[in-house]
Amino acid sequence: MRFFQAVLAASLPVDSAGRVQLLPAGEFAARDGRPGPGKKWKLTDAQGAVVAAALAAVAAQTPVVIDYDHQTLHALTNGQKAPAAGWIKGAEWLNGQGLFAPVQWTAAAKASIDAGEYAYISPVITYSEDGTVQGVALAALTNFPALLGMQPVISALSTQFQQEPTMNPILLALLSGLGLAENATLEQATAALTTLKTERDTLKAKPPVPAALATALGLQATADENAALTAVRALKGGDANLVGLVTALQAQVAQLTAAQNDASLIALVDGALTGDAPKFLPAMREQLLAIGRSNRAQLQALIDAAVPLAGLAGQTGGKGPAGDGTAALAGDAVKLIAGFGLTPEQFAKGKTATP
Repeated sequence: MRFFQAVLAASLPVDSAGRVQLLPAGEFAARDGRPGPGKKWKLTDAQGAVVAAALAAVAAQTPVVIDYDHQTLHALTNGQKAPAAGWIKGAEWLNGQGLFAPVQWTAAAKASIDAGEYAYISPVITYSEDGTVQGVALAALTNFPALLGMQPVISALSTQFQQEPTMNPILLALLSGLGLAENATLEQATAALTTLKTERDTLKAKPPVPAALATALGLQATADENAALTAVRALKGGDANLVGLVTALQAQVAQLTAAQNDASLIALVDGALTGDAPKFLPAMREQLLAIGRSNRAQLQALIDAAVPLAGLAGQTGGKGPAGDGTAALAGDAVKLIAGFGLTPEQFAKGKTATP
């Protein structure tokens, strides 16, 4: 439950004989409108008895201070002393009247009260959001009445009015950090802390560097972030050497590929020059190779379109049958040869076209 504080002041003379009324019975509010529009503080006979019993129990252990003008509340900020005017020695609730307390005044306070220097009593109360008074923390002698309705003394808010949660601000910050509301229960706070601790322990149990990354970097499974960064920097620093190595490998692959392609081309051309059904004269070998190196597809089309040369089977060495060899070329082959700027006669003789 969320609680608030208010500083109240009684508006009738304080009796120096040693008995004061701290709170009235029923509902009451300050003349300046506090605790808020349409709101009132309230204290039933039942709740009043609870408040009186709690205050009496505290006073029996340690008397509750009555100071001057609530200096006890301001001592930490203004650095001034907060002398006691008296001490509350007990408390009692009178049904229908309010909360009363016997007070042991100091000699100085008695003299001030008798001289009329102080006329009102101002308790500091705690109350819940619905206005129900929950307790009295301390009190003070003051001269600023504002709350009406007490008998025989009238209580009022003083200029030191406070309305803020009594919960420690550190606890409020912790609850907020845990994602809990200010009215969270002890069980909820404990559960949230347990969950947070479990998550922390789980994270601590994991290796600093993921196992897959450690393996890829050639590190041990227990390697930390610094080791991983060192390995990455080493790889980054070796980029130049790595690029050179890759370039050299690419050149070698290109050479091997070219050699393999050329060997395949030579086999294709030689197959068209020899065998049981040669289609070209051996003297045309270099010409065919040049065509193939320029356009492998066109060479293949030329070979496919050529007609085997009669009487040339089994011959090598660049010698063919009589004639110019153009008879071996079909119509499609002639067209392909013409596309290279050659006549059938020039192709057969292995000559290039004259520009």
